[in-house]
Amino acid sequence: MSTKAREDIYYGKTTEEALMTSETAVLDEEVNHSEHRHFNTVLIQKVLLGNVMALWLQSSFLALTFQHGMSQARIKLAISMIFSALQAAVRCYRVSTQTGVCGLCVSVVVMFFVAWSFVKVWKAYTCEDHLWNLTTGCVTAEEYDIIPRWSGQHNMGTR
Repeated sequence: MSTKAREDIYYGKTTEEALMTSETAVLDEEVNHSEHRHFNTVLIQKVLLGNVMALWLQSSFLALTFQHGMSQARIKLAISMIFSALQAAVRCYRVSTQTGVCGLCVSVVVMFFVAWSFVKVWKAYTCEDHLWNLTTGCVTAEEYDIIPRWSGQHNMGTR
């Protein structure tokens, strides 16, 4: 208790209960503010920068290595991506229900990247060269001179 608060109690300007209620309300507000800041930090750092960027990179990796015929690796990668997306969705839901509009806005960005990643995986199966970009659509290797056309032969280990 501060000196001013003690004086107010001593001179009868307030009661000790009223003072404690006021201090509790101030502390609750500070804790609530810190909690919202913590949840938003978790959402941005762990979910957006951690889970979702890894998910986006995994979808790019799958598209770039699609032609190499590693179906078992693709299945494992897809399962990993599903778990990452579920974890991101659960965390977004938890944070959005506790932080309100700010958490909801970040959650929308997170879910946009999750959807983008899964569209890239879907387009790896439907595009001719298995590459897809959000702004240009299906990307052909000859058009951008990215990778040589797949010939069906492996040259690994030979010089």
